[in-house]
Amino acid sequence: MPESTIIASPKPRAPRSIDVKDYLKWGKDDQEPQRLHELVRSSGTATVCVATKAKFIEGNGLKDQTLWKTVINEKGQTVDELVRLHCLELAEGEGIQMLLNFNALGEPVEVLHLPFGQWRPGQPTERGEVQVVFEKRIPLPGKKKEKPIARLVYDATEPNEDRAERILNWEGGLDAYPGEIAYYFHRRPSAAGYHPEPVWLPVLLDIEVDALLKISRRTDVASGYTDKTMITEYGNANPTEEVKQANGVKYGGFVGPLGGRVLLQYAMTREQKPDVDTFQAPNASERYATDKAALKVSIREVFQIPDICYGESQAGKLGMDGEFEDATRYVQNMVVNTDQRAIETLYASVFSNFRTAEGEPVCPSGDYSIQNLSLNAQVEAAVPSEAEKTLQALNSLSPLVANKVLESMSADEIRALVGLKAGLGPDPSASTNGTPAT
Repeated sequence: MPESTIIASPKPRAPRSIDVKDYLKWGKDDQEPQRLHELVRSSGTATVCVATKAKFIEGNGLKDQTLWKTVINEKGQTVDELVRLHCLELAEGEGIQMLLNFNALGEPVEVLHLPFGQWRPGQPTERGEVQVVFEKRIPLPGKKKEKPIARLVYDATEPNEDRAERILNWEGGLDAYPGEIAYYFHRRPSAAGYHPEPVWLPVLLDIEVDALLKISRRTDVASGYTDKTMITEYGNANPTEEVKQANGVKYGGFVGPLGGRVLLQYAMTREQKPDVDTFQAPNASERYATDKAALKVSIREVFQIPDICYGESQAGKLGMDGEFEDATRYVQNMVVNTDQRAIETLYASVFSNFRTAEGEPVCPSGDYSIQNLSLNAQVEAAVPSEAEKTLQALNSLSPLVANKVLESMSADEIRALVGLKAGLGPDPSASTNGTPAT
């Protein structure tokens, strides 16, 4: 038999191996994640897209009932609440983070949610592993910039004994151990691959314009289309009516960054005080609606979710039979599947080693999977019964023809049609005047 190969377990990290020099900025701006979050929240379309995608990622929650009910920290937060927060962050920033605290045996006993973007990955090793993350501390106005705080990255493959030894040797022991960060973010191949690049970054300008469009419209409506932009034409202080009409067409469709009408003034030279004419922007409400529709299409397209899933009606109704079911299946299989598996993998690495206050495991079944949204109830409700189809057909007939149809039916058939059991109640076909009942 061939000689067996023994692979040594990785050495525990030294308690003082953290160097702030490993800290990397996030793109071009240290506060880029926070600014991107604020920008998405300022756009109604982007906010709805994020919320809808998050609902699809969450589905019907975790399958294991014991796991999702588990309380994971002193605040009383459950795994189910943690899933909901992580689904929102995955839909928006494509990343999640949580802080793990341990007992003396090196087992995680507390999980705290961390806002995504607050912690930044450090410099990867030669093997591409990130062993340290840094908390970005944003100083208050007038305060000096603070150094980032470092935390070790949670390694699920590290034996609990090695982690317990590191905690024991930490300055201050278990009480002073700062915990470790478990995180995930979707990497894309790029030079700045240390940080997540959300899928909606290509439409970042559209999201920004969507927010500015609201400011423009609000300003227009609130101020009654007061003047916002000044345009001066020199060379003739008293233009003819034809020139004024031509300028009305030329400048009347222009709206400034904050909306409003255009001020057009004429002067022979720059030294003369000009007269002022005002032109109202034509069809402002239509233009806003057109611009909003174009932005909505652009933003929604990058999230890859069909309009029917946002509740958008098609031809006066919410799709045809089966369209919503097909769209839902497409989103589940082609859009959010990767995000669901990311949560399942991260949760398996954390909660497989997690212990309750009584020292019990939280997921005995070992099933960390997320249930997809179930549409069975909606589909069944949409299929009419045979009795409903018969009643609909009778209602579409004239009273005379309907009477003839009823005369040809037996009493039990009519009872079944109106929902009565055979042999019970009066004969529905009988009436006091000898005419079949309708």
